Amino acid sequence: MRTHPLCVIVIAWTALAAVARAQTPLAASVQAPIQAPVQAPAQTLRAAALPELTMAGMPSHGIFDASVASAPGGALYMSVSGVEAPGGDALLEHLAVRTLLARSTDQGEHWSLLGTINPDIGFAATEKRKPKPARWQSEVSALAFDPYDAPGARWKLVWHQYLRVEEERHFEHGWIAYREAATAEALAAATPLKLIGTFAYAATNDTATAWTKPPIAGAPLLRADPLSPELAGCAVLTEPGMLARPEGLYLALVCHEPKAFAWMGVSSRIVLLRCVRPCTAAASWKFVGTVLDMSDAKALGVEKFSASDLFSAEGTDYLTVSPVGKDPGNDAYKGCWVIPFRNTSTGELWRSAGGVLQPRLRVTLEADSFNGACSYLPAGPHRGLFIGQLAIDASKRKVPTGVFHLYDSGVGP
Repeated sequence: MRTHPLCVIVIAWTALAAVARAQTPLAASVQAPIQAPVQAPAQTLRAAALPELTMAGMPSHGIFDASVASAPGGALYMSVSGVEAPGGDALLEHLAVRTLLARSTDQGEHWSLLGTINPDIGFAATEKRKPKPARWQSEVSALAFDPYDAPGARWKLVWHQYLRVEEERHFEHGWIAYREAATAEALAAATPLKLIGTFAYAATNDTATAWTKPPIAGAPLLRADPLSPELAGCAVLTEPGMLARPEGLYLALVCHEPKAFAWMGVSSRIVLLRCVRPCTAAASWKFVGTVLDMSDAKALGVEKFSASDLFSAEGTDYLTVSPVGKDPGNDAYKGCWVIPFRNTSTGELWRSAGGVLQPRLRVTLEADSFNGACSYLPAGPHRGLFIGQLAIDASKRKVPTGVFHLYDSGVGP
């Protein structure tokens, strides 16, 4: 659902700067008519007044990045990022992140942790230097049930897997990964696929015996840049969201693109891809378009958007994003906005006559907190957004125990 806050706050874009440097539309899938789009007023909620999602066996530093999917028969499943402090080291830069799976059989009232799908993997990196502590992180997962695929591929999980060496995140050693299985519980045993790499992908990770010790050997199934010129500048693709429709599986991603000079920073866009099943074949994937960019954000008074997710409710498809600001620190998530698609197959969102986005919902927690990375439960008594929150001790750059929280907001479009 999202770059994990561990990435956002301390993201090493200097490492990216050092890296060696036609859409075919389907039949239009126009959404069912919704009320004339109007920009929703912002809502501010107090975290202390919301039900917090807790589960037995949660990791020491909590959970974040929820992604919810419904199973036939009524059970709910959720993938989350589980955050742990290896050896008790609570420095933000040293936290370990893995993908966990949870289930609810009472429409979201209670959740049980089922186990780990994607572990974090620590090792000693030895590339041309003395050994340094390194870790493969598995973050920002998206979970989906796809009733239109073959029975053995109806449960799908995508996530961002990348390498951290000491405090530095090396996104050139990273990719969007993918699993599919007949059941949500079977995803952990399913063979992982290195699905998408970018121009910045380091080919050393093709070899299982490389110094990076990649958890998935081989080249990515596809490179993003040949799919479209609009993806050619994406050094990092992250924060996936998925939506299954009859014409294909939609995958939203955040594209981070270094600007011409390092001092100018990084630009971000939300892009949309579609898989015309099977999703394990490179030829199945097509670029739909860029659905949001930084000009859209600035028109609405925020810096940029992050933490993409997709869902459908009452005949309308939606994109969820987190606006990004500077409080309590640079690149902080500032809640979640929910924006309806006018036409999913072309990536067209609802806009005003002047081209300004028309969010149906804008919600945030306390104004001075890092909060967002939402996922939506579209039905039942607990219908609404799950919203995450992170509290940071900026003076010491340490994360106290239990700092990652996940709340049931009870609000939706």
